Amino acid sequence: MPRKDFTCSHQLRVRWSEVDMQKIVFNGNYLNYIDVAVAEYWRAIGLPYPDGYVDRYGNDVYLRKATVEYLGSARYDELLDILVRVARIGRSSMTFAFEIWDASPAAGLYTKDKISDLFHTMLKRLKSGLKMTVKSAIAEGDKVALEVESHGELKNGNIYDQRYHFLIEFRGGKICAVREYLDTQHAHSVWFGRSKT
Repeated sequence: MPRKDFTCSHQLRVRWSEVDMQKIVFNGNYLNYIDVAVAEYWRAIGLPYPDGYVDRYGNDVYLRKATVEYLGSARYDELLDILVRVARIGRSSMTFAFEIWDASPAAGLYTKDKISDLFHTMLKRLKSGLKMTVKSAIAEGDKVALEVESHGELKNGNIYDQRYHFLIEFRGGKICAVREYLDTQHAHSVWFGRSKT
């Protein structure tokens, strides 16, 4: 669902107690994140819960069903946006919709113009560009998968060594979509964290 369709957003950082030894969030903790976001939703619309709701309506809200679809993993110390909206209101029930997004300024879907702006901004912050090396490539049908490594030094002294997987789709002999997978925690700490100088 597009981010703009959500009426409330709550940001939180993944804590050490919520991850396994690979620094990946335990699946059950996503429901805890959602629980925090629901409380923030009630607060954002001016209805303190439970006191304000129960006093006003003489009833309480109970969870009947929770369904979680996992599309990716959050990692230790990542900043997350928990998005909340009411998807449906019935006569005696309501359905909430939630999405958990990486709060990194670089996360999300990009148009050609937006990705061009991001690359130009990155290049201005690098000392002498970003060296990218293709380590392997596989092509099948209208898709090409690339394993890529990069190295660059930022003007603030931070080193950006990254590994990527790119899935490039072609239509009519032209690139129509690119999916990029990388270590977002490393990217966030290098580009948005503290400088070494």
